[in-house]
Amino acid sequence: MTLAPGLTVDLLKAAPGQNVSITVSHDFTVLENSLSNLASAYNAAADAVAQQRGKDAGPLSGQSIVFALGSALRSLTQHSGSGPSESLAGLGLSLGQDGHLSFDSTAFDAAGISNIQTTLGSTSGGGFLMAAHNALANVADSTSGALESSISSLTDQISRSQDRIAEEENRITALQDNLQQRLAAADAAIAVLQNQVTYMTNLFSTMYPNANKSDSSS
Repeated sequence: MTLAPGLTVDLLKAAPGQNVSITVSHDFTVLENSLSNLASAYNAAADAVAQQRGKDAGPLSGQSIVFALGSALRSLTQHSGSGPSESLAGLGLSLGQDGHLSFDSTAFDAAGISNIQTTLGSTSGGGFLMAAHNALANVADSTSGALESSISSLTDQISRSQDRIAEEENRITALQDNLQQRLAAADAAIAVLQNQVTYMTNLFSTMYPNANKSDSSS
């Protein structure tokens, strides 16, 4: 039977006249693990973005997606509610000087259920969850997200580059064909000239058969 929303008990046997006490407490183990995993995932993402900046930046250096991802990460760490207890510190999360996020289970346990629930909120009703949801949507939305826009832009650039390469290849092929035709014409002209030289030499020898002898005797 359901005693309260999210609380169900199975009655196995009756005990007439005997009072039964049911104690319910919150188990935050799953939430603590999730926040710890969030810190690890954030740090991995921050390191990946940092590798695309600076002197030894990776292949995405200068791409707008690097700025978009950095902005999304900053929006997570800069989240704050109406009071200090509703900041990331209220969830046991803190940002270090190295730009890495860390989770402190002791600080989380000391925050209290009310502050934790207020700070977390929901994906549609405010709080950290809504901020995180919106940040991820801005990056990963399949229609208007920064990733999709970058992929579309890179795809267009690749397509234009391929078109230019194809045009250059056609120009090179046409130039090769033209050069081959000119070389063939030059070879034909040289052959004609050689034939003419041979003809004139033979003709000269026929008309002046003693010319070579005179040259030899002199």
